Parts: sequence; C-alpha cells; structure tokens
Amino acid sequence: MGRTEQGLNDDKSTVRIAIVDDDDDIVDVLGEVLRRSGYTPDLYTSPRDAALASTSQEYDVIISDLAMPGISGIDLLTQVKDAFPLTQFIMITGYASVKSAAEAMHKGANSYLTKPLTSTQILAHLANAIEKRMLALENERLVFELTTANEQLENKVQELEHTNQLLKQTQQELVKVERVAAIGEVVVSINHCINNSISGIEVAVRFVRGAADITDEATDALDKIDAECKEIEAVMGRLKMLKKASTSDYVDGIKMINLKEEEVDATIWPH
Repeated sequence: MGRTEQGLNDDKSTVRIAIVDDDDDIVDVLGEVLRRSGYTPDLYTSPRDAALASTSQEYDVIISDLAMPGISGIDLLTQVKDAFPLTQFIMITGYASVKSAAEAMHKGANSYLTKPLTSTQILAHLANAIEKRMLALENERLVFELTTANEQLENKVQELEHTNQLLKQTQQELVKVERVAAIGEVVVSINHCINNSISGIEVAVRFVRGAADITDEATDALDKIDAECKEIEAVMGRLKMLKKASTSDYVDGIKMINLKEEEVDATIWPH
C-alpha cells in the first residue's frame, strides 16, 4: 500500500494500470494514449490472462471492456474486487445499456464509458479513478492507525485498571498496618496502667497478710485476690502478643482471640 500510494502522488509511471479488451486495436490505442501521458499500463487481450494477473497482483486501476468471450467485464470486475477491494475499475463497451451500466456500478465499477472513446475522456476518467484510489488508500491507512490507537488505548485502560486494583490492595494493607499499630499502642498503654494497679493491689495484700489477728475468711479473700491478679497478668501477657502479630493475622485489621486461654497456640501467635 505504501509504494502504490507514494507512486500515485509523485510519479504516473508507478501507477499500476491494466487495460483489458479482446480487441487488439482498442488495447493498442488505449495503451498508446496512456503511455503518452506518462503511464506504463499492462495490456491484455485475453480476459483469462487478465483475470489471473489482476487477482494475483494488485492494480490501482483496471480499464476493461464489458463484453468479452469466456470472462465478461462484470466477471472480471467481481473477481478483482473479491481479491483487491480498493482497485478502481473503469468499464467500457461498444453499446450503451442502462441495465449493464447499473450492474457494473453496483458491482463496484468506478465509471462506465461507451465507445468510441476520446483521449481526453479516458484520461479524465482515469484521473478521477486514481484520485478515488488515493482517497481509498488514505482512508484505509487512517482506519488502520485508528484501530491501532484504539487497541493501544484499551491496553492502557487495562493497565490503569490493574494499577488501580493494586493501589486499592495497598491502601487496604496500609489500613491494616495502621490498625495493628494502633492496637499495639493501646495494648502498651493498658498494660502499663493495669500493671501499676496490680502492683498496688499486691502491696496492699502483703500489708494485710502481715496484720495481726487476720481471719480465715480474710486469708481466703486475699488468696482469691492474688489468684485474680495472676490471671490478669496472664491475660495482659497474651494481650501484649497482639503487638507482635503481622497484618496477615487479621481480617480488616481485627483478630478475634480468647484471652482466657491458658496456653497460646504457636500457629496463631508469632514468636
């Protein structure tokens, strides 16, 4: 496409043109007219040879007779358009027919001319066909570039969606980290306050135990206080483990635990 489009713009000799007619004289005359104007057309007097050539290599413009033995101009037009939709087609005939003209245009012919032809007429229609070819090639190029740009845009959108998903996950992890950090700070503060209170209670218990005439009931009560203090200290010891837990131990930053357990499961609490 690139070579042909450049040739259409800069050099008539690079425009690929085929002239097809079973009449040798018509082919020779048309060929001479085009050569004098700077074109280098391929000439075919055999419709079958023309069909084989024009469906295996892309022509910019084909000028073909309508009525030919074996393969008609309409047949050739159909075959060429199936192989190369952008090839422009000029149909010529020795007799005018509204039906044949309509069929040719419906099949994709660029224009329809009746014999006898003048050089001015054929060159004008050829110039028009070349212009349409250029527009078709440019349109194809733009469609290709647009399709490529859309694909690139879709890829960028997918990348952005993936990045946004990663960002959301990162934000969630940060929230967990912040919650765990907050839990750790609260635990340290609570542990400090409770330990101070327990120390005060233990001092008071020792003082009462040292008093004279303490009753059995009072001794039992003091033993109960000691046991409860030890339980509180054990609970606080387990609670302090929260500060060492990783964010993966939590669901949305929260972990349900049993602070009354006598032993901490090693699979739950990291060392």
